[in-house]
Amino acid sequence: MEALSLTAYETTALLFGIILFRYFLVSGAFYVFLYGVKRSRWQHKRIQADYPKRSQLLQEIGWSVVSCTIFALSGTAGEFAWRAGYTQVYLDVHQYGVAYLILSVPLLMFLHDTYFYFVHRLMHHKLVFERVHKVHHQSRNPSPWASFSFHPFEAALEAVILPLLILVVPVHPIALLIFVTIMTIFGVVNHTGYELYAKSFVTNRVLRAWLTTTHHQLHHKFYRTNYGLYFTLWDRWLGTEHAGYEAFFQQIKNQPPVPEAPAPDLPTLVGAAFHGAQGEAEHN
Repeated sequence: MEALSLTAYETTALLFGIILFRYFLVSGAFYVFLYGVKRSRWQHKRIQADYPKRSQLLQEIGWSVVSCTIFALSGTAGEFAWRAGYTQVYLDVHQYGVAYLILSVPLLMFLHDTYFYFVHRLMHHKLVFERVHKVHHQSRNPSPWASFSFHPFEAALEAVILPLLILVVPVHPIALLIFVTIMTIFGVVNHTGYELYAKSFVTNRVLRAWLTTTHHQLHHKFYRTNYGLYFTLWDRWLGTEHAGYEAFFQQIKNQPPVPEAPAPDLPTLVGAAFHGAQGEAEHN
């Protein structure tokens, strides 16, 4: 195959472009929609009333670009491991069947969530937090741009999970693509600052295992609680879920909607969102 003739440098450059594009596409779409189009109409969905400053947004983007580079290097490592035959990536769907193809996605998510939970708790050790994880927690009131905002060492710990997973878990490229897409979208949604999930996500026995934006926002506020990524399971099993999570979630969901207001003009939407975020944060 022609693609296999790419050098390590070319592969990294290609992956960097794809990951960076995906970051700006997903984060930018959520930012423009929530902080621009729905800014006034969905104020009642805000978890914190104020908005992050523009300086924070630019800082989040800067760190995220660095993280994209590290993620690309991790992807290159996985690519070359696959070329060398060291991974469990398979190309024939019938080798494991369609049912496994579907189930492999939640399997990857659970394994990733498990890895993330324990590494995340390690990041909050006093010897590690100040040197590494503090970068991410500079976003006390996170925005969609914070999804990749990591210190390079933390980005490396985040990135290594993908090559590790494909070394031990049989996975088809389709499942891998779905998993990576979910990973990106979930990371952005966790940091939007808006609670977009229905009330049933804390009342339904099954849905309450799914992590909400409020759940992760409480982590950014209180630090030593709510360490999960996709699920609330490990936090509940090990007693690290914030005691007031469900009540706070319900409080956000019970806020009355604000009166309808006309949407801003499209040509000024993005600029208004950035400058408006700075102005309101400074005012508050």
